[in-house]
Parts: sequence; structure tokens; C-alpha cells
Amino acid sequence: MTIPTTILIVAMTIAAEPAQSHEQNTVYQQLIGKGTDVGDGFMALPSPSMPDGLSVTQEQAKLKEIFGDNLDSFTRQSVVADHIMRTDLVESGGKRVRTADFWCIAYGKLSVVKDKDFLNQLLMPGQDSGDAKGLSAEQLAPRGIKIGPSEQDYVGYGHVNYDLLKKVRLSLTGVGRWSSVGQSVVTAAMLDRKFLEDREFPNQWSPLKLNEAGGLVAGTPQPYMGAGVYMKITQLSSVSGALLIESHMLINEPFEWFQGNNLLGSKLPLIVKDQVKIMRTELGKASR
Repeated sequence: MTIPTTILIVAMTIAAEPAQSHEQNTVYQQLIGKGTDVGDGFMALPSPSMPDGLSVTQEQAKLKEIFGDNLDSFTRQSVVADHIMRTDLVESGGKRVRTADFWCIAYGKLSVVKDKDFLNQLLMPGQDSGDAKGLSAEQLAPRGIKIGPSEQDYVGYGHVNYDLLKKVRLSLTGVGRWSSVGQSVVTAAMLDRKFLEDREFPNQWSPLKLNEAGGLVAGTPQPYMGAGVYMKITQLSSVSGALLIESHMLINEPFEWFQGNNLLGSKLPLIVKDQVKIMRTELGKASR
């Protein structure tokens, strides 16, 4: 499971129904606007490459912008068709923020994607999601968080514990929303600063080390902020039966995680390649 899907699990933990407008998806709007809290500032994710409401001609032009002239290698109906994945490490003021973006074409029905249970399956197919759970209204209230009646169907808070590459144990608590309008679905999530030093659901990381028995043991936990992700799935008009899936993510990557080595950057392309194949397979099966 990739870091983006780890955080998206938080987004999907409770939210049962999508908002009816991407403008109502306040998590998504913050991610592409003000940005997500990375500890001592904010960093925004790029807006989607494929806007809503384009004509067939405009859509074709956008696909060429994304995939280039060799579009056929990306749109062929195969689980191993080409995809694009880019990752970078932005270093500024002592901060190290990992970004990752990917685009792929998959074949299936958008109506299938709008099902919450299938989205969960799509995000973590056959993989260990860590210890993920949703937070109830009773758990949120003492923390000053109240989800209004008009929001409770499409906003959720969740917590997940996850071991990253057997080097870092992550404890993540955040807010997620998803929205569906016309020919696209957006799911978005980011960590919430209210849980930075929470006693029960803290946002923190701990180094992992092997003990004498060969098991992983967590060291002293450190406060952690700086993770956000969204995924947009768009039904294409210019390619029959095709969906464009794009995901944009950033995560604060402290030097201490990997001692400055490019471990995460080198692993992400392989992880995403496998996940794209699984997503295409599951979409095809569910859309028959």
C-alpha cells in the first residue's frame, strides 16, 4: 500500500455518501488552494490536469498535454498499459517534502467508482491497510470537532497506524471528504493539527529498529504534520469506456526517516506501478 492510499483510507473510513459539488469538498479545495499544513507553513498540491466540463476536442487536447503524442500506449485496453508517475523532493528551510503524482487510463463505469465500498477496495486491494478506523461523533466532540447534519454523509475523520518500509511507524489522524459531480469523483484527505499531541489518536512518527528476535520495535515518538492527497477520477468522452485517474500527494519526509537516502523516492514508482495494475483489474471486474 502506498502512502497516498494510506492517507486516503482516512478519507474513506466514515464518509458514506459524496458531496454533490467539488466546491463543497473543503479538504480538496484547501489542498489545491491554501495547501496542507507541513509544520511551519503550508504547501499546495497542483490543480487537476483534467478540468470538468470540457468539450471532446478540449479533452483530447488535455490528454495530449498529460500523456504526449503517443497516446495509444496509455489508452490501450490493458492492465499493463503505460502510465505516468513523477516524484520529487522539495527541500526548503530544513523541511523535506516528498511529492508524488500519477496519471493512468483505466476502463470501467464511473457509477462503480461512486460506490464507497468499491472505492475502499480500489484504494487498498488485497493489501494490509494497517490499523485503520473511523472516529465517531462521540470521539470528536471532546476535541472541539462537530460535523453538522448537512456534512455527516460525506466528511469523516479517521486514524491509521502504518509501518512505512519497515523504517518508520506512522500514526496518522486526519479528515477526508469525497465529492461526485457530473462525470468525475474526487476523494481527498489531509492530517489535522488538532491531533498533533492527542493522547489517543496522535499525529506522530517513530523510528523502527530490529530487536534481538528480529522483530520491529518502535523508538521514541516524534510529533508529525504534513501529509495530504487527493485522487480525481474522470469519465472520458473522447475515449469510449475510459476513465482518467490522477492522484496528487505530498508528505513531509524528515531526514531522520531514511538518513537522507532516497529510499521512498526509489520505491514509489514500483509501488504505484503495481497499484495501477490492480486498480485497472478491479475496475474491469466490477464494471462487467
